[in-house]
Amino acid sequence: MTEVNKELQELNDIEEGRIADLAEKPSDEVLNIANGVENMVKASELNSVLIDRLELKNIDDLKKIKLIKAADLAGDYKKQYEFLNDPRLDNITIAIVPKELWLKGKQPSESNAENDLILFNEEYFNGEDKVAWMVHEFAHCASFKDHPEDYNKMSSAFAYEGLGSKYPYPNNQVEAFTFKKQFEYLKQIGAQRDDIISMLKDDYEDEEDYIFFNKILDEVY
Repeated sequence: MTEVNKELQELNDIEEGRIADLAEKPSDEVLNIANGVENMVKASELNSVLIDRLELKNIDDLKKIKLIKAADLAGDYKKQYEFLNDPRLDNITIAIVPKELWLKGKQPSESNAENDLILFNEEYFNGEDKVAWMVHEFAHCASFKDHPEDYNKMSSAFAYEGLGSKYPYPNNQVEAFTFKKQFEYLKQIGAQRDDIISMLKDDYEDEEDYIFFNKILDEVY
């Protein structure tokens, strides 16, 4: 067990002690106790995912990460969340990760759909999400909920044959769904097809990828 996981276990033990103390209270508080236990378990699981995903070394780093529930998003991010119109996404957690803890380089976001988690680079999140990566990540979570048993298989299965793709990224069945939702949102807010291609240039340099993107854009426009 790593040092940070030991610290996390100590915090969990303290919280379990608090829950045990609550158990001695009157029976009309049993529901609150149950909710407390459930929330504690969820928080512990989420913390463990963040520690592993971000290779965190100590609890202080974990505390730097801000957590927001999907239903509590505001502004443009709220509009992107509402675009999916999927109540199953209400409890998705968005983790806002400080730049110094971010491991994905210039990639602004990523999803951990199986754990109802989306991660964003704090620097990008605090700016303007012109490319609608929030829609993209929510679409990953929706795709997992649609196909929990097949999600990983779909992530490695080509969406379009005959494109000459060497690897199933981004040309796979999950990304075809997530990019389509992303492009549909951008179209809805007024982006033109060429605008979307220009937006993607900062993140995708391989011309082969644009064969895939144009296949999706053909369907959206």
